[in-house]
Amino acid sequence: MIKICVGIHKSDSGNILLDGEEVVFNNPVDSEKAGIRVVHQDVTRILCFNLSVEDNIFLGPNLERRGFFFLNRKKMNHQANELLKRLGIELDPKLKVGDVSPALQQLTLIARAFYLKEKIVIMDEPTTTLSSKEIDFLFRIVKKMKVEGTTFLFVSHKLNEIIEISDRITVLKDGKYVDTVKTKDVDIPALSYMMTGKSKLQEKLDAEIEFHQFQRKNVILEVNNLNSKKLKLKDISFKLYKSEILGIAGLLGSGRTELLTTLFGINSYDNGKIIFNNKLVNFKNPRQAIRSGIGLITEERNLALFNNLNLNDNIVPVIIDKLANWGWIKNKKYIELAKKYKELLEISAPSIKTSILSLSGGNQQKTLISRWLAANIKILLCDEPTKGIDVGSKVEIRRKMLDLSNHGVSIIYISSEFDELLKISDRILIISRGTIVKEFTSEEVKKLTLKNLNDVVYHYMAIDEKKEKIFIS
Repeated sequence: MIKICVGIHKSDSGNILLDGEEVVFNNPVDSEKAGIRVVHQDVTRILCFNLSVEDNIFLGPNLERRGFFFLNRKKMNHQANELLKRLGIELDPKLKVGDVSPALQQLTLIARAFYLKEKIVIMDEPTTTLSSKEIDFLFRIVKKMKVEGTTFLFVSHKLNEIIEISDRITVLKDGKYVDTVKTKDVDIPALSYMMTGKSKLQEKLDAEIEFHQFQRKNVILEVNNLNSKKLKLKDISFKLYKSEILGIAGLLGSGRTELLTTLFGINSYDNGKIIFNNKLVNFKNPRQAIRSGIGLITEERNLALFNNLNLNDNIVPVIIDKLANWGWIKNKKYIELAKKYKELLEISAPSIKTSILSLSGGNQQKTLISRWLAANIKILLCDEPTKGIDVGSKVEIRRKMLDLSNHGVSIIYISSEFDELLKISDRILIISRGTIVKEFTSEEVKKLTLKNLNDVVYHYMAIDEKKEKIFIS
């Protein structure tokens, strides 16, 4: 819908009205000229990471120039400082965008929209990579811009945020319009029902979780004193048990993703030990990890999906060598496996030949899970597996994780949504600045509240903030 609204895709029928006038956008440049700006979920496609914050703010035809060939750097820096100060963003505009946090990258796009005095700003899942503190700050900026005349279209699956920030809510389901309601007239259960048609989803999941029996017996993975100066990992030590779902809670920059990529062989480490199935291992690349029985669901789906291929080509690539005979792929077996896991994961698609890009985020994520099921893994590393997907799909994916665990797969589960960790984890580790700072045992997790978990995570963040300058206040 967003892509149609700004001219990336064409609609088959219908029309778009802007200020009461019908408009046709043939490309994103047309919509930007009309005063519409999109803050995309994936900022890596929009921002130039090798350029400074101020360069990204003024990027385009409105660059301040001194003569024909030279940029007016002094004026740009002054205007950028004034703009950021006006928005309440404490950020050095000379810093490279690639060196600042995802929150500040999002705010750089907001600052660009504010500078260009856009009529409409469309925000696509803008909070998926932000901590609660950063989300509060973003919302203050949005409310400030709203007062000054900017209209926002805020797209999100996080219903509490939708209710907090919006005046009206429009619900879409399976590409179809459901209803538009005033925010003051609706609550989260009502919205959830409108989106999924299933008012008892959460109760069903909670009931199933009670049947997840984890026994702390056989250690399948042990990490001892793992260190990486490059990744800022320090003395990481923990154990993972067979059939366990081990939650890891931490904020952005805490080292949680770096830990998983190290275990998967993407990144190397300086010293320490990784013991898998009672054997000392040091995976030099992901292929070695996969062959040993370890899979990874990355935080960004686009990094793992083959976007130009179909559903079947995205299900079986991990085991493609097992389906080949003297270099020739056994096509019949290939199709059978793809159909099997499409049905097993209940992937909603017309056929296995459907383009992966045409599927919803939830079905793309199920595709990635099916990939590792086909590979018969022993450990699944999950980095934000429910990021950017709807409420119903989140429930289904958590249920699949529980099924995997009940069938002997051990899971390390990272999520920024701490309530999700509480619902699915057997134990929870807290990571801060590359170090495991606390463990909640199975018994402690059962008694742990969302407020308690939040307080602990932010307590350690507050300790670290005394040692390191931060840019958001």
